[in-house]
Amino acid sequence: MYDITLFTPQDMAKCSLVLRHLGRNTASMEASSQNIVNYIYRHFCDSQTGENTCALVRLFKTHPYGELEDSLQQSARRLMKGNSPAADMKCWTLLAAAGTQPQWNSRHTAAENPAIPLVSTKLVAQMPAISEIIRQFRFRHSYIPRN
Repeated sequence: MYDITLFTPQDMAKCSLVLRHLGRNTASMEASSQNIVNYIYRHFCDSQTGENTCALVRLFKTHPYGELEDSLQQSARRLMKGNSPAADMKCWTLLAAAGTQPQWNSRHTAAENPAIPLVSTKLVAQMPAISEIIRQFRFRHSYIPRN
């Protein structure tokens, strides 16, 4: 168990070692990702109460639009409101999720938009959660066109 408010460098080393091993002997990147989010969801708890401190854990992968399956391409196009996407446009694609609500425990039901097109800073700004992730992690905007 890890308490995020008391997370030490030793905890980080231990947790990262476990996370690296969760990908071994899995059939796919999706299966590895689900193992990772399940571990984080179950093991980050309040040290006083033992209650989960994460309501929802999601794992995204940046993936070219042209290589997405049809349902994910449809999701990206919905957000683009009729604009034609380029095959090489980057999309954040939901690979795994775990959370307090039953529907949050599958990538197929955990998000209204499982493929988020990184087509412009204007579109990303319309999604507060995604914008906040970009801000907190200080992602470079070089792969998100400005318009």
